[in-house]
Amino acid sequence: MEARDVLAAADALGVHKAVIVGTSRGGIIAMVLGAMRPGLMAGIVLNDIGPVIEGTGLARIKTYLSAASAPKNTADAIERLKKIAGSQFTALGPADWAAMVDALYVDGENGLRLDFDPGLIKSVNMIDLEHAIPTLWPQFDSLRGHPVLSIRGANSDILSEATVKAMMKRNLNLETMTVAGQGHAPLLRDSATLGRIGAFASRCDAAHQY
Repeated sequence: MEARDVLAAADALGVHKAVIVGTSRGGIIAMVLGAMRPGLMAGIVLNDIGPVIEGTGLARIKTYLSAASAPKNTADAIERLKKIAGSQFTALGPADWAAMVDALYVDGENGLRLDFDPGLIKSVNMIDLEHAIPTLWPQFDSLRGHPVLSIRGANSDILSEATVKAMMKRNLNLETMTVAGQGHAPLLRDSATLGRIGAFASRCDAAHQY
């Protein structure tokens, strides 16, 4: 289980308190950690993920991860990403798209290949999009009492505005930020977003100094 891997790494490194930044699946792991070891959490940043995951976005991700052929080069990968996510990431420039490719792909035998655990496809394929997707409200509720920053891409098809509003009602320590011109998941590379995360982490750190 990925959450246990995080706990094992924290123990090995002697980390007893941390601000966790979780993007997409990483945010799900962060919510699970809240249930498993709440004492580890100084604060949590949930990047475009919450207890309710929209089926539209999952279907898009499933198509993306299951792509049959590999991009030949960076330019080819950028064009493919624009076809899949161009409507979500309307604010990106050429450097941003190139950075996204660098983050998502590594060199493979026949060109570029997505750099992710192949087991992720199995997890996604197990989700039946014809039925209601299980929610994670108990896991999210485990974060009560902890500072939480929810970042949402304005064009996200994974985390809805309605879910963020419901999260705010259930956790009074929740802060929110919307990243304009981005979808799932915000790249966390613009100065405004990085500044907000840095300020949040600094407040969490100050609250746990003795």
